[in-house]
Amino acid sequence: MSRFTVETLERIDNMIVSALEGGSNYWISNIEVVDRKGVKYLSQVAQQGGILRIIDNEWEQPHLFDMIAIRKGFTKFVNWKNRKGEKHARVLDFENDNIDANTGDCFLQFCLFEDVIFG
Repeated sequence: MSRFTVETLERIDNMIVSALEGGSNYWISNIEVVDRKGVKYLSQVAQQGGILRIIDNEWEQPHLFDMIAIRKGFTKFVNWKNRKGEKHARVLDFENDNIDANTGDCFLQFCLFEDVIFG
């Protein structure tokens, strides 16, 4: 498995922060820390080897968010295409370091569901 660059990790962190601080609040009912790994900020737990359990408010099912989920979600996210077969606008936002709550939300959904299913 390839390693992320420092710049990519920073952008992934920005997407996670954006999702957890508001972008995904409309479908997340609860976030539980399974393993904090001594990390101070919730957004950095998964990247540092910890695990979050995110409960959705639709099915009330737990979804584990860890580095494995980030790697799988990132791969799906960066290959996301629009209806014309071009890179999705959210992917372009990521590439241009123009990350907002919507971009973070989409990324988190790819990590947990392998697609955008809410919103």
